[in-house]
Amino acid sequence: TYAKHEKGVWASTWSHRHMLFASGLGSFGLSDGFINARGKAMRCGSIIVDYKLPSDAMERPKDPYEYCTECGDCIERCPAGAISFETRHDKRKCYAHVASTVPYIRKNYDIDIYGCGLCQVSVSCSSGIPVKKIKS
Repeated sequence: TYAKHEKGVWASTWSHRHMLFASGLGSFGLSDGFINARGKAMRCGSIIVDYKLPSDAMERPKDPYEYCTECGDCIERCPAGAISFETRHDKRKCYAHVASTVPYIRKNYDIDIYGCGLCQVSVSCSSGIPVKKIKS
């Protein structure tokens, strides 16, 4: 299900990414993508059970953006200019860009599936937790 978020964009009432963070499996990037040990090029799902599971005592990120090195790769990849160091991910600007592609996709491909995701691929965190560079 979806609900209107206070910022005026549609958002799910259940976030797999936030569930993964709460479980200690990774952290977020500037583009709001989830970065885990294998990177952000992944899909996830969740099942809720009423059962106590043992902890695997793995090292868990303390900061919600701990694995993001702020390299700026996702900023450069975003065709909408919806990602910045100052504001992180502007969901309205992102949605406006994606929505603007719908007529082209319908006309040229005759489908109603649309999306972008360029900020999630070909970036330093696509396939693992990137190494933080020492700032000079």
